[in-house]
Amino acid sequence: MRHSRGFTLIELVVTVAIIAIIATWAVPAWQGMVQRSQVESDVRALTHALGMARSTSTTRGLPVSVCPYAPSVATPNPTDCDGDWSNGWVVYVGSAASFALDDRLWIHQGSNAVAQSGGAARITYNDRGTLTSGNSTLVFCAAADATSVVVAPSGRVRLETGGDCS
Repeated sequence: MRHSRGFTLIELVVTVAIIAIIATWAVPAWQGMVQRSQVESDVRALTHALGMARSTSTTRGLPVSVCPYAPSVATPNPTDCDGDWSNGWVVYVGSAASFALDDRLWIHQGSNAVAQSGGAARITYNDRGTLTSGNSTLVFCAAADATSVVVAPSGRVRLETGGDCS
């Protein structure tokens, strides 16, 4: 009698069915983890930009701003602030809504999470490291996960879990 090695069709179908069940359970969890990671990454990038702006303003004794920035194919190096934080942001020396290309200190292009501004369209630090405007809050949202970046008039940045993503 000959013994054959391999899998039967029934064993193969059962294995594929088990893999399909596990995949349907794991994919949504994986997507949620990726979205949370995107929010955390963008929040870290913004807090880094705000820290750089505050530090540079005090060391140089000049106003330094952070504002929404949207380079495109038509204008790869814009010199004006944009209105949408989700396109990215720029740190530059100055307090006006327009700036020279040489005044740019750091650019963060594109945000994977949706950033909604609840505060100023531009965050400017004066030479003492405090804000020239009032409180500013930006909310980063991805699916059900939200993190708020709150900048106090003193220039201090704090993070809060949650925020209005509507």
